[in-house]
Amino acid sequence: AKGIKILQENEIPHYILPESMSKAYSRAYNFKCSLEIKHSEIEEFEDIKVNEANSLLEQFEREGKAFLTEDETVKILDLFGLPIVESVIAKNEDEAVKMADKFGYPIAMKIVSKDIVHKFDVKGVALNIKSGREVKESFQRMMKNVSELEPTAEIKGILIQKMIEQGQEIILGLKNDPIFGSVIMFGLGGTFVEVFRDVSFRIAPIDRLSIEEMMKEIKSYKLLTGVRGKKSTDIKSIVETIQRLSL
Repeated sequence: AKGIKILQENEIPHYILPESMSKAYSRAYNFKCSLEIKHSEIEEFEDIKVNEANSLLEQFEREGKAFLTEDETVKILDLFGLPIVESVIAKNEDEAVKMADKFGYPIAMKIVSKDIVHKFDVKGVALNIKSGREVKESFQRMMKNVSELEPTAEIKGILIQKMIEQGQEIILGLKNDPIFGSVIMFGLGGTFVEVFRDVSFRIAPIDRLSIEEMMKEIKSYKLLTGVRGKKSTDIKSIVETIQRLSL
């Protein structure tokens, strides 16, 4: 115990069993090998507006935001040339109906608040809305749900979006790791992504070949290639999206 304490105080790795030591060594060795593999060039995109995006992020930071609401996030994604769904925030029922009529039905409605991270948890999402009457009913119901479940939350409005065609959800993430720096995550999306944790990681920026390897690492990759009669996902678009996000 005294020896272990000395190792811990000096941040020196120690292992109780040789198996756990071997597993850790194997991960480190595989990482070293991956760095030595010949990769393709990091692609550059002339339409990415990095300076504008940084200025906007700095503004959000000055405002003390802990996280960005969906409408704010969309602004950043658009500056990086990432595919987004046209959307607008409605302050009341009439604005919501007007915007829904403009976009065309069906539409999606989502609560927007700096105090709410998971909209589904407060019943703040309504999908496949097909008429103005449904828009008004959903608006009233969502505002009532949020006021009951999150009474102190500051509501910015309700985001009105055109519903997109059904497809395979994916999730992408970025993290500033204290050791590796910028790290990008890929996996299948959906409401249970935090449960299954079927994701893979790479150090950003990332080249095309590394992205393809990264995608194939997740257990559910075959779902993207098409199984049981389903069409394959647009892999090329996913690769480009990851490239843009990793820059």
